[in-house]
Amino acid sequence: MLGLAGLVLAPLLLTAYMGEMIVTRSQFALPVAGAFLGMYVTERLAELWNGRDRGTGYWLLLVCRLCICLVIAVQTGYDLRLAVTDEIRCREDEQKTRQLLERLAGADGGELLQLPVVFVGYQEADLPEWCRRTEMYGWSFYGWDYSMENPTGATHRICGFVQAYTGNVLREDATEEQKRHAVELAGQMKDFPEEGSVLVTEDCVVVRLSEVKEQMPTDWW
Repeated sequence: MLGLAGLVLAPLLLTAYMGEMIVTRSQFALPVAGAFLGMYVTERLAELWNGRDRGTGYWLLLVCRLCICLVIAVQTGYDLRLAVTDEIRCREDEQKTRQLLERLAGADGGELLQLPVVFVGYQEADLPEWCRRTEMYGWSFYGWDYSMENPTGATHRICGFVQAYTGNVLREDATEEQKRHAVELAGQMKDFPEEGSVLVTEDCVVVRLSEVKEQMPTDWW
């Protein structure tokens, strides 16, 4: 029981320690704790039903089983919602990647450029209203690690996704000076995938995803 209490309280204690919104990954222990707690309560109520207090035990056991069924239904719907959210996100990332390779190849006569590529800004998946972006689900690779303090931060994630999805390797070894220059150049460019969103310079390729702005917040739920 002490172990169960620790599993249930761990996310709350971690949140209090960090002083921020609850960390989604800290809740991975809750389904395990909830499953054990439901099993433990139903077993204890079954013993009570078979004992002297048959009437009270029967109704408590029935209510407990109905609650467990409700929790299973809600959790299943939640999981399916997240799965579909990330599936939609993945499909959009794949489409953007195909467009990106076409733009990069078109900038050099049909072949991928061998210069370092710098992505400025970010883009998110266009999700339906019923989808949610949590800490781990629904976030596009074209927006991971971006921030106003680091407007080229998504470059590493995008290059990794392009390589994993297509096998094409984009160089991401631009220097800090090249990145700063890319941010300056991107101010006069169009957003990807419009014409004018890819600019080839002498030492790198600049791809503008968006203007440098605050990223949309996570849907905490």
